[in-house]
Amino acid sequence: MAGATSEVNQLYELALRVRREVLTNNHRAVLQGLIVCGNAYKGKDQVTKAGECFYHGSKISQQLLRKHHAFTISCTTRFLTITQSLTITSRTEVASRKAELLIYIIETYKQQLRKTHDIVIRYHKMLAQLYTDMHEEHHAERTWREVREIVVVRFGKGSQEESKISEHLTIVLTKGDKQTDVIEYERGIFNIVTELEVWHIRRI
Repeated sequence: MAGATSEVNQLYELALRVRREVLTNNHRAVLQGLIVCGNAYKGKDQVTKAGECFYHGSKISQQLLRKHHAFTISCTTRFLTITQSLTITSRTEVASRKAELLIYIIETYKQQLRKTHDIVIRYHKMLAQLYTDMHEEHHAERTWREVREIVVVRFGKGSQEESKISEHLTIVLTKGDKQTDVIEYERGIFNIVTELEVWHIRRI
């Protein structure tokens, strides 16, 4: 049974290579072949190969269809879901592709939904964590700050959600050896907590 599955996958790969050679890369038939191969690899837990197929599927779909087409979004989210299990500690090719498609999906959902929507916040957090895992403190700091601004608008200052994001930002600032920024940031958090406590007392 496993041998038969392997032979089928080889036929899928062959068909994709032929389509690419005959029709060039940016063709609907090539896009279809990539999705077929991606699903086949996904079924065999070949994460890297499956991710590569859906990445190229997303890129081709962005050119052939509307940039914010449902099929393009589907290819992108499949890539992000599949590669979520991979451990990333530096800027590899997969990591760069993940950052690229996260930026794309964030901008797409900002336009389709709104900046403070749960889905936008979730992918924004993923991007910030990716930069953190790659030890790119500058990008991580900027992105965590963006997430915090969105969370404050959505849930308010001093909320549990904002506190969690603040913890991530403090860690990044510490890693980046920005001690002054850490002190100023923690002072800002203290002021927020104090304001909330005063507000609660006045209500009582």
